[in-house]
Amino acid sequence: MEIQILNLEGKKVGTEKGFADFEKKTFSPKLIHQVAVGYLTNMRISRAHTKDRAERRGGGIKPWRQKGTGRARAGSSRSPIWRKGGVTFGPRTEKNYVVHTPNSMKKTALVGVLAGKVKDGEFFLLDEMPKVTGKSKELAAAFSKLKLNGKTLFLVAGTSEERSPFLRASKNNPQVEVKSPESVNAIEILNATFIVTNAAGLKVLENRVKKSK
Repeated sequence: MEIQILNLEGKKVGTEKGFADFEKKTFSPKLIHQVAVGYLTNMRISRAHTKDRAERRGGGIKPWRQKGTGRARAGSSRSPIWRKGGVTFGPRTEKNYVVHTPNSMKKTALVGVLAGKVKDGEFFLLDEMPKVTGKSKELAAAFSKLKLNGKTLFLVAGTSEERSPFLRASKNNPQVEVKSPESVNAIEILNATFIVTNAAGLKVLENRVKKSK
């Protein structure tokens, strides 16, 4: 598959072959959807919490004697059937939403969404990386020249120190997200309109999906 190469002025200067092993392969939308739902589910944080009768304050004394009052038997005012009592079967913070997704499915979904971005013309390579010292205006100016209307995922290969100025410069830019090609996943690629990297980033991605044929 041919990937367009852009210079820092946003002009096309050539093409590069990428993900050639998957050019004629079809990918199951159901599998990609299942993997995406798995990522989103594992990101879910359980915050809703209701108190049961043991966590409610008070109610230690029996409201009235067992017999002779004509009222129903009651042992605690914190019973779930009482006002301000405990809640039965309510949401709890200890509920676990974690879903296990096999690594083979994650890799297949990753190459599927990458191949889809390439086929749709939404995957670009830069002939050189922009010079960024960590200031937001530097990265914003570089991507304004690329004229990519939409959220862009910028994959920067290399060490964390090399990626640090790009991460710092992207914090105030909601349209550009900086990630490592070694750890990016399918849901992050799906959430972006365009994918931008360089030859080094493409090589890392191809090595990651090489076993997903």
